[in-house]
Amino acid sequence: MLQRNHQYGKVTALNPPFRLGYRPALDGLRALAVLAVIGLHIGVIPGGYIGVDVFFVLSGFLITSLLLTEHATTGSISLRDFYRRRALRLAPALVAYLMVGSLATIAGGTTAQRHDLPLVALSVATYWTNWGEALGAWNTSAVFQHCWSLAIEEQFYLVWPVVLVWLSARRVDVRRLAIMLAGGALLVAGWRAVLSFGSSQDRVYFGTDTRLDPILIGCTIAALAHGGILGRARRFGAAAVVVGGAVLAGVLAWGHADDDVMIRIGLSVVALSAALIVVGLILCPDQPIARILSTRPFVAVGRISYGLYLWHILAVRMFNGQEFTALTQLAVVALSFALALGSYVIIERPFLAMKGRLRETPISPEMAASTS
Repeated sequence: MLQRNHQYGKVTALNPPFRLGYRPALDGLRALAVLAVIGLHIGVIPGGYIGVDVFFVLSGFLITSLLLTEHATTGSISLRDFYRRRALRLAPALVAYLMVGSLATIAGGTTAQRHDLPLVALSVATYWTNWGEALGAWNTSAVFQHCWSLAIEEQFYLVWPVVLVWLSARRVDVRRLAIMLAGGALLVAGWRAVLSFGSSQDRVYFGTDTRLDPILIGCTIAALAHGGILGRARRFGAAAVVVGGAVLAGVLAWGHADDDVMIRIGLSVVALSAALIVVGLILCPDQPIARILSTRPFVAVGRISYGLYLWHILAVRMFNGQEFTALTQLAVVALSFALALGSYVIIERPFLAMKGRLRETPISPEMAASTS
């Protein structure tokens, strides 16, 4: 993928590197994903849980694109800067949420939840909450249950940059990398299907080893893009968005997370459908759906989607035990946005500014801010 110019001591790419830049439609897609999750928790979107899988695909694509772009243009990947960027992006809001969520658990949790709170809080702070859920190891407060997806992402990103550096040192090009990633996604999906026949649904749904395929699929898209392969399918971009969107719309309306078929097959279909949408938005940024997702309201919601995902559970739990009405649903949504916006302005944005001063890579500040 790279060759070294010994005369001048510079690293140059054999082919011009793929430059993603900032694609506002991807922020718009992130907005739809978080709104689906909120819709699930207020009882209006049965299949809203698939918003997490869309997040996984987007995250795999954006993070891997960032890493591959850095390697293609500088000849290396700074692990120190990568982990600093991740910490500055995610940790401040998570720490604030952990403090507030702990107080909420002490005030309104069950005796068992208060007893297990120190261990649960530690698992949230160190990103392994999902395994507590998978193995039933503790009584998780309701305000922390959704942190399982953050844990899976961070477990993967603790390892993935190191693996990518190792593969780059062995001159594994991006096309072979794409094959390896796709094979990994297939293995994870197969393992989930096999394990679902003899294990609890919690073990299958929350385990890192059974839920990595959407992230790996997103990484595969990034490798294909940097290998120049995706560009050949440009004429199918608009159709990919329509097909992927139609599948996800059907799951949102009728899918249920506790359905065995959904766990064994449906989650893989969801991940592939989300990947089709991402590919289509990349290849055809001027198509009607991409233009809609690029409008200011969608982009604005996408920018605060991390905070919305974190804080909306507190708003939901304020009405715990009550039947949701249209009025309470609106109240939950309004409070969720107020908390997320406050988190973004007061907590996240100052640290994002610090993140932007780290080692520069050829991506826009907007893209860097959106990789969560």
